[in-house]
Amino acid sequence: MLTSWLWLTARARYGRPVTDDRSNLRATGERQDLRATGERQDDLLAALGRRSFLVSDWPWRSLTYVVSTVPVAVVPALGVAVPALGAWAMLNAVREGRPVSGAALVFTGLAVVVVATITVPLSIPLAAVERRRLRVVDHRAVAPAKGGAGVWSGWVYLLALGTVVPLAYGLLGLLALLDIALITSPLLPAHAQPVTVSFVEVSSGRSALAAAVAGVLLLPVLPYLVALLAAGQAALVRRLLTRPDRPRLP
Repeated sequence: MLTSWLWLTARARYGRPVTDDRSNLRATGERQDLRATGERQDDLLAALGRRSFLVSDWPWRSLTYVVSTVPVAVVPALGVAVPALGAWAMLNAVREGRPVSGAALVFTGLAVVVVATITVPLSIPLAAVERRRLRVVDHRAVAPAKGGAGVWSGWVYLLALGTVVPLAYGLLGLLALLDIALITSPLLPAHAQPVTVSFVEVSSGRSALAAAVAGVLLLPVLPYLVALLAAGQAALVRRLLTRPDRPRLP
């Protein structure tokens, strides 16, 4: 009876029953062990080291991030391509020993000035969009970069989005197409002459089957390549478009 009275008194006073301290310590230790095992990863790069990466949602997050980058990178890529075409025409004229026309010089110069003038203010809303898209592959807190450094770092990222990103994405798309060609090689009609599929020469049904098997074995590699590309771009976004976290003073 005394034990029941003490239990009721503690419940009325604290709003909850008295529990054993050892159970509280055990629950706290279990939560710490859960954090130590890394069951929940906050960013894509950390999730890549897990054995369960392929069966998690991170490959789909990576693919979503990569696919959604394409429409974002169209405008910067076009802005870089216009003056690059003028520079390429002048370079060809020099290589062929022809004089560089004044029209090409004026066109290239105006293109550089116009692109540089437009891209600086365009980098500000682009940085906001990229920080929002970063949440797809990175759950950590994001703080926008401030001041003039933030504007110029956004311009550098826009330049990378128009040059490096299209090249990297094009290479990834080419590898995916080559793998699809290997898998579908048995569907090719029979030819008297050997047919080259990707880097494999298909001259018979047996070689086509071997190529298809190689393509299937290469399929698990593609999600890792997509994730590495997405993680690299996300790291660039965090480096250029966000303010670095500073340790808090006690």
